[in-house]
Amino acid sequence: MPRLLFVLLTTLFLSLGTTTAFAREPGADLPFLSRYPGMQMETYGHSAFDEVNIPIRKIESEKNWRAYTEHLEGEVTYIEYYNPKGRSSLEMMSNFRQALQNAGFKVRWECSASAGNCIGSGLPKVEVWRGTTVNAAGTTDNREQTVYEWLNTARALTAEHRAPNGVRTVVFINLTDGSTRLFAVQTKPMQTGLVTTNLTPVDSAGMTAALQGPGKFDMHLPFDYNKATLRPDALKTVGELAQTMRQNPQLFIGLDGHTDNIGGTDFNQKLSEARANAVKAALVAQGIDASRIATRGLGATQPVADNATDAGRAKNRRVEVVNLTPGFVPATSSTAPGAAAPGQLSLVPASAPAAANNGVPQMQGSRQGTGASVPNPAGDLANQAGYAAKDQLEYEVRSGVRSLVHGLFR
Repeated sequence: MPRLLFVLLTTLFLSLGTTTAFAREPGADLPFLSRYPGMQMETYGHSAFDEVNIPIRKIESEKNWRAYTEHLEGEVTYIEYYNPKGRSSLEMMSNFRQALQNAGFKVRWECSASAGNCIGSGLPKVEVWRGTTVNAAGTTDNREQTVYEWLNTARALTAEHRAPNGVRTVVFINLTDGSTRLFAVQTKPMQTGLVTTNLTPVDSAGMTAALQGPGKFDMHLPFDYNKATLRPDALKTVGELAQTMRQNPQLFIGLDGHTDNIGGTDFNQKLSEARANAVKAALVAQGIDASRIATRGLGATQPVADNATDAGRAKNRRVEVVNLTPGFVPATSSTAPGAAAPGQLSLVPASAPAAANNGVPQMQGSRQGTGASVPNPAGDLANQAGYAAKDQLEYEVRSGVRSLVHGLFR
């Protein structure tokens, strides 16, 4: 009996130890690249801005290893995983490669020790990154993270994603049967300001003209890759939109977030909605009343270009600004707006129903409201559904009048 109790207690202790180790993982996976199933994170490091040396070709010599790398600066993430048993480096690397390519990455370089195309003679090392890391035990370290290639099962891959605004996301994976080390860097934008087509207004005057005429325009703002974080060089354009709203206090707008078709439907829906809300938050931070701004995420459901090309996908990734001011219809040659002061919107009354909710426009779909109170008798679900249907009907009528006028006089 004592021996059996000892075995049971030992098994329980080992199980708890394993669970704790997984619960104490030092960091998170990359947002755009998950781990291979069964991998356990051992080490994690991150820097908001640092430099790395990413291998891009066969490393012939240790003395001149920088000649075989690309030096990059930007946000750096380093992760080391322990690999699951019974899985080959070939299988794991193939899965990483497929996932990256599905996300729009292009493979720049790939090698395997068995093919002899990773290194030349000797055992050269490459200092990829020198930064602070923390392991699963909570111990921190500050030393160079190098790449050695000494096992016949070692493999390496470098892949890159380029965004239309100049941001590059580069991933380097060094994989053996025992562990996988992953380096990722996202560069700072190579261009500043708004990345636009010639149809996109870039200042307050142009935005006012667009909202007064067709009643909408697209903004191609630089966000972090697969995130809703506005980059600093987007704030100038958001500031111009805030200035437009300050000059036109009667103006209500909708912000419709759109994505390309890369990624799943649910992910794109949430990302588009989060990006629209990020623009709204930036406007509110500049003093614009939140009740004047409605948001909606439409994912990849309304493309304006072919998603089969990089240029087309770039056009589809956008936040559309729509004039939702009650009584506004698009200005045309036959419904030209009256004279207005420079930079001011001149509205054209429409024979559409008055906007619901005290003049604050509401939109269909997943648009989030502008903060106005909506009648909602407690416990009366029938009335609640009736009000919702009425709001949507009034929006559709108002939108239909705008589309009809715009179509007749285009």
